[in-house]
Amino acid sequence: MSNPERGDATAPSTLSGHKRLFIAPARSGDSRRCVVRLTSAPPPAKRPLWTTGVRDAALARSPLRRPVVLAARSLARVRNACSIDLAGHLARRRDEVIPQSHATATLASYASADRSFLEFCEVLGLDFDSFGLPLADGGYAVWKEDEILGLWLIFGCENPRRQGLAHVTAEAMFKFLSGLRHSVQLRHKRRPGRPVVEAHDLRLVQRGLSKLYPSGQETPREPILRAHLVAVRGELDLAHSQLDRVREQAMRVLSTHVPNPCISR
Repeated sequence: MSNPERGDATAPSTLSGHKRLFIAPARSGDSRRCVVRLTSAPPPAKRPLWTTGVRDAALARSPLRRPVVLAARSLARVRNACSIDLAGHLARRRDEVIPQSHATATLASYASADRSFLEFCEVLGLDFDSFGLPLADGGYAVWKEDEILGLWLIFGCENPRRQGLAHVTAEAMFKFLSGLRHSVQLRHKRRPGRPVVEAHDLRLVQRGLSKLYPSGQETPREPILRAHLVAVRGELDLAHSQLDRVREQAMRVLSTHVPNPCISR
């Protein structure tokens, strides 16, 4: 029989795979000669992360309580309010509040985008009202919506609505595109077309239009030179101006100033 207290190598292992080194006598009765033996031993005990009390308290934690209307004014509104009338009032207020989210010029640009797209639909025989609806409700597929938007961008650039314009810049049509998407989302509660990262053909159309119809470059202004300022000064009567009097006084003070002999050397 093996003796675990002596550290015999043949001692049975309580948990395989865990070893422990310790010093034990080589032979029975010989305490002078010791050898290091490798024996099997259970792993050291680990401290639990959660004590039993903490675990039980976590499991027994009650959920959040349901809120209760306590204010007197709130209780009066709950008792006396008519849900139908209040819902209609809130819907009307919503229609009044939404336009306030954008500047007046931005809303005017969005309305112009709608009129441009309506003209495009009338020319090609498309249904303006169904654009933006889901496919199951009679609308167009998302990839078809991207194609329609790309054709509309080209149509808008090549067919300006204002007199005297040869074309519309691509940047202006891109702003119209944002306005059209905003209007369609308000009408049908969804954004037309695919996400930007997937609408590859539409992005190619936009990139090409940016090169064909770039934004107008302003003519650089002529720089203001010293000769221009001298010419302007010659046209002005500065003989009795306050600036000339200050300048003359400063020159008089400088002319009467005694120079420092240390500096003069």
